[in-house]
Amino acid sequence: MVNLKTVKTIHFIGIKGVAMAGLSVICKQRGMAVSGSDVALKFITDDTLHREGITVLESFDPAHLDGQPDLVVVGTSWGTDNVEVAEAKRRGIPIISDAELRGLLSREKKTIAVTGVHGNTTATALLAHLFTRAGLQPSFLVGTGTVPNLGSNARWAAGDYFIVEGDEYSRSHDDPTPKFLDLQPAISIITSIEWEHVDIFPDTQAIEAAFKKLVGVTSDLVVACGDWPSVRKVISGQEQKVATYGLTERNLWQAHDIRQEPDRMVFRVKREGIDIDEFSTNILGRHNVLNALACIIVSLKAGIELETIRDGLQTFSGTQRRFEVTESKGITFVDDYGHHPSEIKATLETVRSWTSATRLASTPLTSPQRISPMQLDKRTQTPPTAAAWSRPSPRSAASSSPTTWLLRWARAMCIRSEISLSRITNDQIPIIKQSPSPNFQ
Repeated sequence: MVNLKTVKTIHFIGIKGVAMAGLSVICKQRGMAVSGSDVALKFITDDTLHREGITVLESFDPAHLDGQPDLVVVGTSWGTDNVEVAEAKRRGIPIISDAELRGLLSREKKTIAVTGVHGNTTATALLAHLFTRAGLQPSFLVGTGTVPNLGSNARWAAGDYFIVEGDEYSRSHDDPTPKFLDLQPAISIITSIEWEHVDIFPDTQAIEAAFKKLVGVTSDLVVACGDWPSVRKVISGQEQKVATYGLTERNLWQAHDIRQEPDRMVFRVKREGIDIDEFSTNILGRHNVLNALACIIVSLKAGIELETIRDGLQTFSGTQRRFEVTESKGITFVDDYGHHPSEIKATLETVRSWTSATRLASTPLTSPQRISPMQLDKRTQTPPTAAAWSRPSPRSAASSSPTTWLLRWARAMCIRSEISLSRITNDQIPIIKQSPSPNFQ
């Protein structure tokens, strides 16, 4: 096993991916000399890498290893056909996957793994924000370009906790083991489970089996959304270390009396039928109420005061690529990332209950994938169709003119490509910049 304490120089192959970029930031903060290579295209992690002063070589070349790094980390998108991977093997340089590096880091702190097929990026970022506000100095790794409240997508700090987004996808091209099974979590959050990543999980039972293993390796507490039938299946038999949450009374923790105000969600929380308190959050949608509830439970478990939790929820501004709103010429653009119909549905429902728009236009943007959409099971993975419609507005009387809302989604079934929208100016609408890996077919 690699001993990270002896690693002085480290090279990342595929450094622009959200997890790889975050891991490179952590390694630099741990005192390592960090370099990395990737394709010469724009990624949402570019600003983070530049701000952290990490060298990015925008090509793949065996000469990039001439410095003979102590360790090479390979991103999921790259395999043995990559010239740098082949060269590292030829030189005998130790090679690990990004999942294995996360696993090594998780052994050094009390790890909280935030998992689930939906919502785990937002929940990871929110939990890291709450722990930071509480003065716990958490380390964290979030699967996005940056988290405004945290100033980055990753940090290695002095506190006891490592809050990490757990990924159910395969460890590498050649190893189908789910990435999150490299972690050693004391606490795991499971936000949701349904059939996803159809290229590696042939059916719902296969993905349930992966999460059941995660429950088994979690030492202290599993915080699981019991509103999902598949979640209830994977926690069966392990109830002694599980706290369920959701919108229904069958859960130990319940969010209720939910109302959506113009710029926030307000809700109350019960535990075993006993009312705890009222909370509010600036991240919109009932799905984000559930994300907030999971973070409330874990924060209380860590000893954070209710008032600190309430304040943290109210000050959290979200993450990059999650319901980012900009405006131009009377048009409001919502940039939201989703790779599953359930995520797109949740975003649409949020906008319907939020906007005073009289027209809502939905424009799906398909990013390159490893598999063709034509191969997908149409019951669950059919690409959404473009739609535009007019609707009555609860606040239209207060609006002097109709507003058009344009929603753009970057769908990526395998989460292997990065989509970013340029900032809207008065003279242009968003320009989509695709950064696919050449491995995509």
